[in-house]
Amino acid sequence: MNRFYIVTKWLLYVIIFFTPLFFLPFTLDVLEINKQTFFLILTFASALTWIAGMMVQKRFTFRRGWIFPWSADLRRNTQVF
Repeated sequence: MNRFYIVTKWLLYVIIFFTPLFFLPFTLDVLEINKQTFFLILTFASALTWIAGMMVQKRFTFRRGWIFPWSADLRRNTQVF
């Protein structure tokens, strides 16, 4: 398994576990904006490491499932060099 995929998996675990616990006491809105920012930054970091892992393997995989039913069309219409 690629190191990038391990980092991606752990970032997702951190998002799931720490988002309910995260807050910054020095802001006006203690809960809402802080949690959204935390979630957004870690989600973006996880997506970047996922993409980096695919680039290192030189393979683009986007599995078809019930969440992304159009993914088969993406694979058919996308050419990876």
